[in-house]
Amino acid sequence: MGKDKKSAKQQIVVIHGGNTFDTYRKYIDFLKSYKIDIDRLGEKRWKENLAEGLGKSFDVILLKMPNPTNAKYKEWKIMLERLFPFLTDNPILLGHSLGGIFLAKYLSENKFPKNILATFIVAAPYRMGNFILPKNLSKLRKQGGKIFIYHSKDDPIIPFSDFEKYKRDLPEAKAMVFRNRGHFGQTEFPEIIKGKTFRELMEEKDGIPEKAIKQYVDIKDSIIPRFKKDVRLKEYKNAMEEFECEISCLGNVMVDKNGDIKIIDW
Repeated sequence: MGKDKKSAKQQIVVIHGGNTFDTYRKYIDFLKSYKIDIDRLGEKRWKENLAEGLGKSFDVILLKMPNPTNAKYKEWKIMLERLFPFLTDNPILLGHSLGGIFLAKYLSENKFPKNILATFIVAAPYRMGNFILPKNLSKLRKQGGKIFIYHSKDDPIIPFSDFEKYKRDLPEAKAMVFRNRGHFGQTEFPEIIKGKTFRELMEEKDGIPEKAIKQYVDIKDSIIPRFKKDVRLKEYKNAMEEFECEISCLGNVMVDKNGDIKIIDW
C-alpha cells in the first residue's frame, strides 16, 4: 500500500555549481593555475548538509552532474533527464550557481515531466559559456511553480547585475538579497535549512494554505505599521514573538552589520 499524499516525503532535487570554458585551451590553462585549498577538501557545505538539516520529512537528491569543472549543457541535460523516472509529483528544484542557470535554461526550453512545487535559483549567472538562456523565460514562469531568487551583494564570482536580470525576467519571483554570503560557499544556509519556506510549500501542496496565508496577512497588517522602515532586530523579534511567529515569516528582510533590519516594501 502506498503512502498517502500528506505522509509522503517531499522531494528536493539539488543541482550543484560548476565551471565552463569556451575553449579546451582555456580549460587547460585554468587547471594549470588552479590553487587547491587543502583545508576545504572534503568539507561538507550547505548542500551536503541539507538532508540532515531538514529532517525526515524531506527526500534530498544531490544530483552529481558530469565534469563540473568544464560543464557542457547538453551533458547536464542528459543527466537530469535520467533522473525523471525516479521523481514524484511536485518536487522542489534548487540550483546553485551554474546549477541555477541550468535549471532556468532547462525549464525555459523543455517541458518538465512533473508538476513543480517550487524552483530556487541561488547565486546564478545570467549567461556562462554554453549555458545561454533564451530570450523568453515564459515557460519557466509557467511551469516552475513558486520561484525564488537568492543572491548576495558581495558575491565575488557572479555580479549582482545578473540577479537584477533574473528579477526583470521573472517578475513574480520572490527575490531575497543578502549582504555578506559571497557565493554561498558556507557550510550552512539557515534561511533554507531552518526557515519555514519548504514546510510552507508542503502545506500548500497538501491543500491547506488558507491558515498560513491568514496568519501571514494578520502579522503583516498588525506589526509593520508600528515601526519605521528600519528598526532594531531585538525589538522586531519581540514583536514577532508576541504573535508566535519567527522572523522568517516575513521573508523579505535585510540585516545589516549593526543588527538593524530593513523591511523591504511589499
